[in-house]
Amino acid sequence: VDDVRFYTGAANAAFVESVRAAATPLNVAGLTPDGSTLMSGTNKLTFTATSANGVSSSGVTVTVNGTDVTSSLVFTPTSGGQVVSYNSLPVDPLLTAETNLNGVTVNVRVTDGAGIIASNQFVYDAFAPNKFTWEAEDYDYGNGQFFDNPAYAFNANDPYYQMQGTPVVDYYDNGNGTGSAQVQVYRSTSDLVATEYSLGAGANGGLSVGELPRQKIRDAYAAGNAFCDVDVGYFDYGTAIGQPNWLNFTRTYPTGTFNVYIRAGFGSASGGATLAAVTSGVGTYTQTTNVLGTFNYANSGGWASFAWVPLKDTFGNLIQLPLAGTNTLELIANSGGGGNVNFLMLVPANTNLPVINSIYPNGTNLFQPSSQLSFVLTSPAGYSIGTNTVLVKLSVTNLVGQGYTTNISYTNGLTFSGVATNWLVACPLPANSLVKAQISAVDVNGGPASSQVSFDTINPSYSWEAEDYDYGGGLFFDNPQIGSYNGQSGISTVDYFSDTGTSPNAGDTGPYYRNDGISTQNSSDKPRLAYINGGLTDYYVGWFNSGNWMNFTRTYPAGKYNVFVRAANGNTTTATASLGQVTSGWGTSSQTISNLGTFTVAPTSAWQTYNFVPLRDSNGNLVQVALGGTNTFRLTSAGAANVNAFFLFAANTNVPSVANVAPNGSTFYSGTNTLTFNVNAPLGMTTSSIVVTLNGSVVTNATITGSSTNWNVAYTHLAPNQNYSLTVTATDSAGNAVTARSAFNTFSSANYTWEAEDFDYGSGLAFADPQTNAYFGVSSVAEVDFHDVNTGATAGNGNHWTAYRPDGMETAANGDVARPAYVGTGFTDYSVGYFATNEWMNFTRAYPAGTYNVYARVANGSAGTSYLSLSQLTSGWGTSVQTSNLLGSFTVPANGSYETYSFVPLTGPDGKLVAVTFNGTTNTLKVGRPDGLEFNVNFLMLVPVFNLNAVKAGTNVNLTFPSQTGFNYQVQYKNALTDATWTPLGAAVPGVNSSTTVTDSAPPSVRFYRAVVQ
Repeated sequence: VDDVRFYTGAANAAFVESVRAAATPLNVAGLTPDGSTLMSGTNKLTFTATSANGVSSSGVTVTVNGTDVTSSLVFTPTSGGQVVSYNSLPVDPLLTAETNLNGVTVNVRVTDGAGIIASNQFVYDAFAPNKFTWEAEDYDYGNGQFFDNPAYAFNANDPYYQMQGTPVVDYYDNGNGTGSAQVQVYRSTSDLVATEYSLGAGANGGLSVGELPRQKIRDAYAAGNAFCDVDVGYFDYGTAIGQPNWLNFTRTYPTGTFNVYIRAGFGSASGGATLAAVTSGVGTYTQTTNVLGTFNYANSGGWASFAWVPLKDTFGNLIQLPLAGTNTLELIANSGGGGNVNFLMLVPANTNLPVINSIYPNGTNLFQPSSQLSFVLTSPAGYSIGTNTVLVKLSVTNLVGQGYTTNISYTNGLTFSGVATNWLVACPLPANSLVKAQISAVDVNGGPASSQVSFDTINPSYSWEAEDYDYGGGLFFDNPQIGSYNGQSGISTVDYFSDTGTSPNAGDTGPYYRNDGISTQNSSDKPRLAYINGGLTDYYVGWFNSGNWMNFTRTYPAGKYNVFVRAANGNTTTATASLGQVTSGWGTSSQTISNLGTFTVAPTSAWQTYNFVPLRDSNGNLVQVALGGTNTFRLTSAGAANVNAFFLFAANTNVPSVANVAPNGSTFYSGTNTLTFNVNAPLGMTTSSIVVTLNGSVVTNATITGSSTNWNVAYTHLAPNQNYSLTVTATDSAGNAVTARSAFNTFSSANYTWEAEDFDYGSGLAFADPQTNAYFGVSSVAEVDFHDVNTGATAGNGNHWTAYRPDGMETAANGDVARPAYVGTGFTDYSVGYFATNEWMNFTRAYPAGTYNVYARVANGSAGTSYLSLSQLTSGWGTSVQTSNLLGSFTVPANGSYETYSFVPLTGPDGKLVAVTFNGTTNTLKVGRPDGLEFNVNFLMLVPVFNLNAVKAGTNVNLTFPSQTGFNYQVQYKNALTDATWTPLGAAVPGVNSSTTVTDSAPPSVRFYRAVVQ
């Protein structure tokens, strides 16, 4: 039996045969609907199946949405086969799931009298073609004028064709995408609205295969138009380029209650549009609107791939919109963008469906600490709703980001009171959590109801506002009311410090809450009840740049607390801020600070999208702050974030903690083969509950000693000259968990380094073996010793960028971890910053003989990856005409701050470490930035490549290798590679930060050696 396949293309469905040469073709034709036309909803499926071998009714099967409907098929015999019809296709089905929204999936299989089979599956759109629609490009014109129910012709017969709208009356558009005929194909070219073809060769390039034509588009096309279907593109949100784009649509809408759908293409992660009713001022510049609901987009597969999206309320219910007569509806682009919009459609709403209302917590404000979720489930038509059909899906995340999802039903937690047509339902909730609840129910007739709500059950013990920092030289209000600090001025370096002095950042346009150098602006965070009930404004601290700080003096409640901040980070890199306690000098400009921990604010997607961020110590533990009485705390920024408020929560003193991690990255040059730390677990913990991960691999040979409440962990196999990232997870017997993370290195202090700021001077001159700060104040020659785009801090970078060198590359003091050369010596560590595209520096040195990998110490506070190159000068040293040989490049990742430094290795095109060999003579290396984003460079370092060299000396063999203090090295041998094991050659020898030699006395004529680091 041969299989005859047929397939559905983007615009049609056809049967395709694959048969023996002697076989008689099986023909399946006249398939209706076939998926080629949008809005082809009908209750009747028809097709004709014929074959010279005959087709009987028993040879045809059909399934619709997975249900076999063959027994309901109607057959009419015809020559060689059957005319097949099915009269119960769904039309405008209300689907609770939105995959293939309103799509119907049909499977057809035909077998003729000779056993030849034709089969296929296709999907068509079941919205009926008689629905009321309006085109996105048919927005109002001439100050609120409109055409009622215009015919679509895409030419002079189409009334909206080439009509001109009035900006800010009929539409608003930021003009993005205009200036090209491809995006102004329909309305007047004087309009800023971008209109483009949504079917055919349009601005999106090629055929827009994601959209299908409607019948009216097919009719217009048949009338001779090359391209007919048009959408509105570049429908932007645009907070940085003006108000969101919007369009007004005035019509005499049909009378009734409707669900509303939009047909849109969207190529990003998420976006949407809001639909509003214009309630006054139509045709004027002063209009008022009432928001009706939101179209929430997911990625539809591309800007030219269109999908149906329903209008919903904030709980996820389909909006039921009552309409009658002439109205003006306004479509507004949402955050993330409004997509490419083709048209909108009304579908009569089923008003007999169950309704979910009176939901609490409802997410209208922060802090709704309820122990249960409650809601009312009602049937307007009086249909029974079975308790077994009600389901609540909870997605729960606690304040430290740990989460779970659970389904709650009548059998495991839901409680009901009332009657089957009007239930009051309750569901238990966890405390101090962020919750997303999805509620669903079905009545006795199969009518669905669904709703979605996000809220929190957070109940802090104490809070204080970021904008309520001290004033007047250490003065404060104890337990202040909202707005108490309004208009107060702090004293710089006593109550706060700002890099802008005593005035807010120049980019801050106000309005201001305080009168000093800290920028305080209106917050768009979700409101708290104290602000809602009092009609007061919630402020935040913004433009909180690295090094800025604020003091907060209060009589804090007694007890042990975890501290959280409510912060937003609109960058694509992490921001950090530390919290410290002022231990002396309160109210003066000479204060001492004891650091408590760090808030690490991950990107939140926007500057007014706020998250709760915990205070953690250097090991990743939640800090437990002991409070009682009056204290002063200081928040210090290490990377910009917007800060709204701080919150205290009673600390769980039974949570396990990771302590005494060593090495922990707080110092350079760890010089040890051993990682150690403690795990404290008041409730007890087994050793198997401790998981150690180094550089992404789980460690299996760590040694763990101690007791169930205090384990000591040691790992003695760190390798020399390596970067390490450490993650420790531990879970106690009660299920309390801790995760600690740190980064460190085992580089040697003996590694040869050179400072980025110590580039050549005076046309190729250099100091031999320069000491720390040897190049201070020394001038260089442009295009010989360096090339600088920013020309020595004259591009608005500030005089502090000439702190070390008077000209050339920008140099300034850095905040990197101090190396031994700078600790207690009085010397300042500098970096080269504002390192722009095509800039370079030459470094002439007598680099030590040997073969090395090269590392750069860099900080990248930009939004993405950048690159640094290393070349060796081959000619032209000391002149402006130089040639060089590229050795490799450093890939510099974004790490959230221009003062958060990391080691990056030199790699080749294959991604492998580059080995550079020197013979001990003078060479010039050129460090450049071919492209990418600006970053800071502290220094570069040579790391010896580990090579074991064997040299015969008389009857002996001397085995030489580089070694590092803090590590032991065991030389081993085999007399044949097939030997089962390696044999130690004497005892292990300690590293000495230079070459080490081990002698093998009078070995046999053939021997193989290796050295193992211990």
